[in-house]
Amino acid sequence: MEQNETIALLTMNEVLKITKIKSRTTVYRRVERTTFPKPCQIGLGRIRWRERDIAQWVNSLPSKQ
Repeated sequence: MEQNETIALLTMNEVLKITKIKSRTTVYRRVERTTFPKPCQIGLGRIRWRERDIAQWVNSLPSKQ
């Protein structure tokens, strides 16, 4: 990673909005099943997802045929 590159961290609400997933429960189930990126803990009870991890997940979804 380059020095000037910043890592954006997304909240649960931002993840839900970007992915169009309807609920927090669905996100956590997918994390448990390893079908969704794991979050990072940034403090006591505070989690965030790396924007690049979410972007990679979205890009890996199959296209509608």
